[in-house]
Amino acid sequence: MAKLGALMSAITRDICAPKTFEMSQVREYNGQLKTWHDNLPDYLKLSEALDFKSDSAHRTSILLTHCAYLGSLNLLTRRILIAQTKSLRGEAQEIVFGDVDNEMAKLSHDCIYAARQLATVFSSLFSW
Repeated sequence: MAKLGALMSAITRDICAPKTFEMSQVREYNGQLKTWHDNLPDYLKLSEALDFKSDSAHRTSILLTHCAYLGSLNLLTRRILIAQTKSLRGEAQEIVFGDVDNEMAKLSHDCIYAARQLATVFSSLFSW
């Protein structure tokens, strides 16, 4: 969890707070988030929380961990989704990405996917 907290802090500092940012930073943080998620031990995977063999406290901690992960992914990709939407509408945007349309589309999709997953996890938190 400490690694995820540090990533969330760095994403906020380097991507969310400044007026501009580099796509290389987004790629780097996206890779670090993916590595963190891929290396979770089995007892912290989301499937473990959905297995009713886990006790309530363990299930809650898993779900909250995934909320933090999905929230970090949203922090990382939200400005890209907004910029892409503005670009498609022909509106001015403060972020210039250059020739990375396919990458922007994928990251925008990741943002929407993470938001949907986050809503599902929240729902699971309050249904038990």
